[in-house]
Amino acid sequence: MEEVHIDLECLAVDVPSLLAGVAVTLMPKALQKGITLTICADSGVPEVITTDPTRLRQILLHIIGNAVKFTDRGGVAVQVALDLGNACKRLLRFAVEDTGVGVSEAAQARLFQPFEIGDSTTTRRHGGTGLGLVLARKLALAMGGDVTLAATRAGQGCTFVATIDPGSVAVQANTRSATHEPSVVRLDFEILAGVRVLIADDSPDNLTLISWILRKAGAIVEVVSDGAQAVERAITGNPDIVVTDIEMPILDGYGATVELRRRGFKNPIIALTAHDMLGERDKCLRLGCNEHLTKPISQKRLVYAVSRFATGGRSRDETLH
Repeated sequence: MEEVHIDLECLAVDVPSLLAGVAVTLMPKALQKGITLTICADSGVPEVITTDPTRLRQILLHIIGNAVKFTDRGGVAVQVALDLGNACKRLLRFAVEDTGVGVSEAAQARLFQPFEIGDSTTTRRHGGTGLGLVLARKLALAMGGDVTLAATRAGQGCTFVATIDPGSVAVQANTRSATHEPSVVRLDFEILAGVRVLIADDSPDNLTLISWILRKAGAIVEVVSDGAQAVERAITGNPDIVVTDIEMPILDGYGATVELRRRGFKNPIIALTAHDMLGERDKCLRLGCNEHLTKPISQKRLVYAVSRFATGGRSRDETLH
């Protein structure tokens, strides 16, 4: 493969959050096709690594997205592990296994060449040409790793493995790692399954839209139309997370947040505002919100934010890591 210069950032990256974001992006396609999408991380996977988050996300979207594209039955399973086999160079490893069309022996030799992904019949049926694999491999090589085809059987699926150098890692680890029990990240199209969400908004259209988005992701949703109702329902019902509009009658979102915190409500609160005005986010966080999102509502950002902050009364290890 020809060498290419790629500029990389070097930032602290929250691994569970990045995986959740990738899953949220790809789950609508998986849901549309009726296949499963799961991501599991071994107990030894660090919570924070040092790498380029944008490039890593691109690699995963190409590899996992490609697996979803070429899988019509069954599903796609991603296993994340920290490879310590080489004492001189540890790698973060993403093994992506699918039950799709597989790659024929004749096509394997030219798999990572531009515009090749197997035979022309497969390409016409599923769309795309495999250019994403070429780009993903170039990015992985630049990040100290690689992308390879680890296993395949034509008509029965295949396994691609992407690796990167994780740089400095945070080893605040999980107490279960000593016993080698797996730490599971199950991120399918019901990423919010069982999470109880209270939504406060005085707009029926907004309530309908936000409820639909969160219920589609598996959440259990309750709605109210003003801040006073939100306070009472949150205190009595103790939802896992509150999503509240800021501009509401009787008691606005600011007042509702302050009152909830005053009355001892400790679960996350996400504020929704109509304008991304200077200082709006800081004000929301200062008054006790955990996150601030602007309208119009982005389905991906909303589900990602709720999945990031809501744990349904469970530990973080049981939800995202």
